Amino acid sequence: MLNDFSLVLIFAFIGGIMVASILQPSLNTQPYIVGGLILFSCSSFYIYFFRDKRFFKVIFTITIFLASFVYLQARSDLGKQYTVGDYASDKNLLIEGIISSPVKRDDRGGVKFELSKCVVTRAGVKFVTTGNIQVIARKISHALEYGDLIEFQARLRIPTNSKNPGAFDYISYLKRRGIYALASIYKDDKIVSLTKSHKTGMMYYVNRLRKRTNDFIYSRGKSINKYIISALLFGNSRQINKSAHDLFVKTGTSHILAISGLHMGVISLFIYYLSIFFLKRGEKFTLKHNIIKIAYSITFFSLIFYSLLVGMRVSSIRAVIMIGVYILALLFDRAQNTLRTMFVAAFFILLAFPGSLRDVSFLLSFTAVFAILYFYPKIGSRIDSYFELSSSNYFRKRSLLQSVLKSIIVVFVLSCVINLLILPIIMYNFNYVTLTSPLINAITIPIYSLFVIPMNFVIFFFSLFYPAVGEFFLHLNEDVIRWTYYTLKFLNEHINYSFYTVTPTPLEIALYFLLVYSIFKARERTFRISAVICALLLLASGYYYNVKPYSDKNILTVDFIDVGQGESSLITFPNGKRMLIDGGGSRWKSRFDVGRDVVAKYLWKRRINKVDYILSTHPHPDHINGLFFIAENFSPEKIFIGKYDYDKKIYKNFLRKNSEKIEYLGSMNSKLEIGGAKITILKYDQSGVRSRSIDVNRSSIIVIVEQSGKKILFTGDTDSVIEARLIAKGEELDCDVLKVAHHGSRTSTSDGFLEVASPKYAVISVGENNYFHLPAEETVARLVENGVKIYRTDRDGLITLKVSDGEMSFSTMVP
Repeated sequence: MLNDFSLVLIFAFIGGIMVASILQPSLNTQPYIVGGLILFSCSSFYIYFFRDKRFFKVIFTITIFLASFVYLQARSDLGKQYTVGDYASDKNLLIEGIISSPVKRDDRGGVKFELSKCVVTRAGVKFVTTGNIQVIARKISHALEYGDLIEFQARLRIPTNSKNPGAFDYISYLKRRGIYALASIYKDDKIVSLTKSHKTGMMYYVNRLRKRTNDFIYSRGKSINKYIISALLFGNSRQINKSAHDLFVKTGTSHILAISGLHMGVISLFIYYLSIFFLKRGEKFTLKHNIIKIAYSITFFSLIFYSLLVGMRVSSIRAVIMIGVYILALLFDRAQNTLRTMFVAAFFILLAFPGSLRDVSFLLSFTAVFAILYFYPKIGSRIDSYFELSSSNYFRKRSLLQSVLKSIIVVFVLSCVINLLILPIIMYNFNYVTLTSPLINAITIPIYSLFVIPMNFVIFFFSLFYPAVGEFFLHLNEDVIRWTYYTLKFLNEHINYSFYTVTPTPLEIALYFLLVYSIFKARERTFRISAVICALLLLASGYYYNVKPYSDKNILTVDFIDVGQGESSLITFPNGKRMLIDGGGSRWKSRFDVGRDVVAKYLWKRRINKVDYILSTHPHPDHINGLFFIAENFSPEKIFIGKYDYDKKIYKNFLRKNSEKIEYLGSMNSKLEIGGAKITILKYDQSGVRSRSIDVNRSSIIVIVEQSGKKILFTGDTDSVIEARLIAKGEELDCDVLKVAHHGSRTSTSDGFLEVASPKYAVISVGENNYFHLPAEETVARLVENGVKIYRTDRDGLITLKVSDGEMSFSTMVP
């Protein structure tokens, strides 16, 4: 068993990784960290051999803490070496590689997979690269499989992050999976070669089993629940329809669909008890061997096989390490202290994946495991004692009923404790709270853990050897999932209480955990005082952030949000009221919602949970798609939109969902005043607008915001034709800041328009390495020739403009 000092060293290593992940040392501070490491290493060596050894433990602990900084940086530097991402280009390249992950299919015929051992051909020269490519293919009829050697033409793109505070670190997420570039294929003719020559090795045969079972589930299943079975068995949740996926999220049960700690724990218990059952069939074998340890060994190797089966996901590997360390402790009779074993597992996981501390699934898994290991003995013993001391003999005479009732109570109470501990992690990463999650999980987790997940492995076995029997169990599991789904739907409609919330600060998270700890220790007077102080500080923090926006009476702020290839701007008026002009959006159907995952994440990071007004300049996807989520969840009082004779579904859906709040803007100029700021909406031509993209762009609403004599002009996606009309009509277009039309397209921002508007600053909302090659060189050149200082969201990230007392100031996310 590890001694206490060994555990201290593990804590030091984990703590160092945690602090380094938060601080992310710069190049300027790294020499000091390395110097400190060398100094403390030499000091610990000197003290151990020549001085009082009592100080050795302290010095050596600090040495390990600093060593974890250097180790994390060294592992991070591996990702900075020359990779396939360095061949990214805005032109099509010939790419060759081997499909090295399970091919995930969605309900629209698209596929997603990873490509390894990539060879890139550029200008007739072949380059052998390192790192993987994530490929998304649409309208592909080829039956792509793991191990296929494929060759295709596509643009190679480097992954990018939204450059806004609170944005998801997509680049680091992909790098942890070994992915350094992205590619998209849209038609079959983009694939110029497809061979089957690399179908060898263990992973190929494992994936053959996976595909065979998946094909069995898809072909023999009789309802859409077959996709949930596939997701539970292999982690492929792309084919689960959006409404079903959203239901799991809203009820706080989405973790069921992930191949992580809960999944692996259930599988471990299932395999362990199944192994014990069969091993006990042989009486002589039982007498000669320790079947308990044999069952542990079978469980461990089965978990490794299952991790291969789901494609060696990082989350599954972490779970294997976690459970594997515990199984090894059991095999060597060293598992008396489960909490100690858990921290040893954390040490090995961080040694293999030091970036895991920034992975929310790791944090959630370990917090949940800690809650179970620490609180389960206390909760279980108290509930047992309650039943034993109960004056009623009703339960005593019905042992089965008593056991079931006790199990339900334990699961419910434990679920409450787990949700209490993971609450700030959920709020920080997902901004979503489900207060009834403990009750819903207490109902659904036993069903999935005791029946659905184990039954999936029965289906897996029989689908390979006895398909007729497997089909019976498949339909049985579908029925159970269907009734569970109906139960979730009922609970969501009648008792579920969930809501989105702003992002807590690190200080608030620390105060929350200290408050929870103080409450658990409330029998002592010191901790009662601590609990009161923490609660008061949390209330003061919430009050401060709610009142602060209304304290700047003379400042108008405009945030040009980085939404990729789209547009969204947030105006905060001097009285604290807010208006969002456009919400960005993707042209492709996807679970990634720019409104929820980019715009709202930024608003929540700013502690904003209400947008008073929404204005949609025109109903193109890259401007309006993101507004659906904002309109539904940020309680706008009014939504300003043009009244078009426009037959696209997106526009009609937006009108239908927000009919009570919509205020149509007519063809005459309109004027508003909010918090002392003047807003002028210029008249525009909306007649005859049906489906032609150019007509919709030309009908964009044009907005002028004036504060303290300074003007900001928002031009939507208008072009030079509309600019000429506005000039001819004598509209007052002079401005200090121009939001450049149509993402810097060459068809807008003409010389004549710039001469009349004469802006000092220009903001271009555009996506990094975008498909349309925007902003156009001609447009940028025109702005430069007119002496306009240019800000761009693809380069500068979030751009913030402040207007106060006739003065303007800009700040950007990227320095």
